[in-house]
Amino acid sequence: MKFVKTLLVASLALASSLAARADDSAQAWLENYYKNPQPAQLVSRVYDLSQDGYFNGAGQPAIAIGFFAEVFAKNPAKVDQ
Repeated sequence: MKFVKTLLVASLALASSLAARADDSAQAWLENYYKNPQPAQLVSRVYDLSQDGYFNGAGQPAIAIGFFAEVFAKNPAKVDQ
């Protein structure tokens, strides 16, 4: 019985760890940017999105252009960075 309890606790810990990592993905950051804008992370997250193949999907470049335009418009002093 102790083994089953230990296995259950380990499974729950693993599931919460995977959920936390999923929330930390670049795509999750992009989709939830409006809730917590973080323009300083833009370059690293765009790199992550590119590495994950996000921009290869149909319609994704157009969505990204709109997103970038909005971020740049709200942070004009940081665009050159």
